Amino acid sequence: MQTETLVGLIGFGGAVVGAGGALLGGLLQSRIQARTLQEQRVEDRGREAANTALNELFALRRLASGIPLREPDIQPSNWRLAAHHHMEAAEVALMLMPQAEEVRRRALAALHLGQRAMILAGQAEQGPDVERRHLHDCSLEAINVLSTYMRGEPLPPCLGSLGRLEDVLRNTPAPRHDARQD
Repeated sequence: MQTETLVGLIGFGGAVVGAGGALLGGLLQSRIQARTLQEQRVEDRGREAANTALNELFALRRLASGIPLREPDIQPSNWRLAAHHHMEAAEVALMLMPQAEEVRRRALAALHLGQRAMILAGQAEQGPDVERRHLHDCSLEAINVLSTYMRGEPLPPCLGSLGRLEDVLRNTPAPRHDARQD
C-alpha cells in the first residue's frame, strides 16, 4: 500500500473514531441529564407532598392547642371532625412522598398514635383536654420529622412524650362493648 493511501485511511479511521466518540459522549450526557431531571422531579414531588402534610399538621396542632379555627365551615364543637380531616389530608400527602421511607414511617406512626389516643381518651370519657394534649404531642412529632426532612438534616430522635404516650396506650384496655346494652 502506498504511503498516501495509508495516511488517508489512518485519517479517515481517526475521523470515524472521533465522530463515534462524540456521538457516544452526547448519548451519555443525554442519559445523565435525563436521570438528573428525573431525580429532581422526584425530589420536587417529595418536597411538595411534605409541604402539604406540614400545612395540615400545623392546622391540626392549632386545633389541638385550642386556637380558633380558620375554617369557617367547621364549628368549634366539631373539633374532632376537623382533626380527623387534617389527619387524613396529612396522611394522604405523606403517602405521596417518594424516597423518604423513614420520614414517612415516623410521621405516620405519630399520626396513628394521635388517632388511637383520641379514640381511647374519648371512649374513656377523659374529656377533650386530654385528647387535645395527646393530639398536640403527636402532631408536634410529625411536624418535627417533616421539618427536618425539608431542611435536609438527619432525623432527630423521637420526642420522649410520644414514648410515654405509647406506654400509657399500651396499658390502657379498650372499653368493652356489652351486647346486653343493645
